[in-house]
Amino acid sequence: MRKAKKVFLKGRQLLMKNKPRQALEVYKEYLSYHSKNPIVWHNMGVAYALLKDKINAERCFKKALEIDPNYEVAKRNLNILKHATLKDLEIMAKEYLFKRVNEDKEVEIFF
Repeated sequence: MRKAKKVFLKGRQLLMKNKPRQALEVYKEYLSYHSKNPIVWHNMGVAYALLKDKINAERCFKKALEIDPNYEVAKRNLNILKHATLKDLEIMAKEYLFKRVNEDKEVEIFF
């Protein structure tokens, strides 16, 4: 699992640096180690939202909720996404990035 954690953190770092394409590549690698991590699926949804790809963002948020139906951030972002304009997607992504920079507790849950 040590390799998986490094890959996870690399993806998270890329996402926080607003590099969603690179983050997606890394998160897809992570899924080969641990495909049931709702945080990774949610983060992929955010990456797709940053790329303004609503279809894949929705797919990823739904997958996060399939794994953890009580994942409130994924619920909120999925609800926003359903009615989102491109501006809404930008706001949602920025809120996520700010939250992750300031709150790391969820990162450790799955490792």
